[in-house]
Amino acid sequence: MIKMLSVRSALILLSFFVVSHRASACDHACNMAQQQQHAQQMNEYARQQQEQQRQDQQDRQQDFQGPPPPRQNWVTSYMSVTYHPDASDIWAVWDRRVSQEEADQSALGLCMQMMGNGCKVAAGGHGGTIAIARDNGGWLWWEWGDQLGDATRAVTNSCSKNGGICEVVKTVTANHWLEFENGRREDRAQSYSPNNTASLLNSYAMVAWPTAEGAKSMDATLRGKAWLVSGSKGYENTKKIVLDQCKEATHVACEIGRQVSNGYLVLFQTKIGETIWGNGLSQSDVDLQIEKYCRTEMKTDCTILARYDAATRRSITIDDHRPKKTYLAVAQTSKRAPNWDNLAVVTGFPTLAAAKAKAIEHCTKESGGACSLFDNADDEIKYGLLSLFIDQNGEVYNHRGWTNNDLEQREKSYCDTNKLTCRVLKVFELNKLSVSTLARGK
Repeated sequence: MIKMLSVRSALILLSFFVVSHRASACDHACNMAQQQQHAQQMNEYARQQQEQQRQDQQDRQQDFQGPPPPRQNWVTSYMSVTYHPDASDIWAVWDRRVSQEEADQSALGLCMQMMGNGCKVAAGGHGGTIAIARDNGGWLWWEWGDQLGDATRAVTNSCSKNGGICEVVKTVTANHWLEFENGRREDRAQSYSPNNTASLLNSYAMVAWPTAEGAKSMDATLRGKAWLVSGSKGYENTKKIVLDQCKEATHVACEIGRQVSNGYLVLFQTKIGETIWGNGLSQSDVDLQIEKYCRTEMKTDCTILARYDAATRRSITIDDHRPKKTYLAVAQTSKRAPNWDNLAVVTGFPTLAAAKAKAIEHCTKESGGACSLFDNADDEIKYGLLSLFIDQNGEVYNHRGWTNNDLEQREKSYCDTNKLTCRVLKVFELNKLSVSTLARGK
């Protein structure tokens, strides 16, 4: 399915790990300006050719007094690419000489012969190339370029900027040509249609869960669950089925979390307990993407919990795979004893009360003085990491997050905003049971 902002349509899609608006790097107005410039260049070239012919004619007449050569004109070549929301391929015509409207109607006619109603024009133009690419969710993208390389670079760049991984699957090029002014009108029209209808129809897999706002008021026992439908035909039909199932179970508003056509949805979990959905066109493709994402972006190991192919018919509820919530507590001496300028840090305890008691106990035992809680850590959301950092005045702060990059950005933002010089003391994994002493000065 074409999922790009084009002359006639704008659709919202999902990328590999984030929701994003699929927007063309160069919008319709930009594309039309590029094509107009291309046409002007061709016309100028034709003018120069005709001027050269006139000069050559004058020279020959002076030498031989022969008849003038026939005049030649550039023929503008039009192209059009069409698609159907429930199909995995495109239809296209190019090297059409009549008009853009004629090219659009011809391409739509090819699509309607196989798919019936619902066909739409994705892209068109006169001259240049349209490159079509497919991303890891199965969605099609397009971009226009003056040359073949321009179009392929544009479509891969547009896809990657919006979080997708794209492979160019087709290119359509419209070439202008010269023909004699009073000669035979040459027809160079070409077209493309998929081989058969059966292989065109997308099979979808979609997973839905409550919106962030809806999750606040839903039954706590349902938090962390998701609803999945696969092996279903028709994008809008599949979307409605899975959203209705989620809403019926939770009684709150739901949204599509991840989706794929003719591929796989995969649920995986990081070492610190965060669960993530990914998608890909093949099992090996999605496994490689997950490995790369975990190692380069999350900088952690991941475990694949389940794979769901889009072809198999299923309608299921996915249980909450997140680890049970654990608690932390940090204690310090009540009056900052000079002989024990440390922190007692406790993580991974099953209750907040147990974590607090253990932190006080450890601090009192190690310091030999009275201790108080530095942070009660009563989080509504279970994060995976805790970072303790200190400023130039010896004050200690904490931030929670899922990745080291996330923690670094939060710390930098806080310290820059408050004009502090900060350094990290230590990052703790919150689901790991530990009782430790952390020196402020190290």
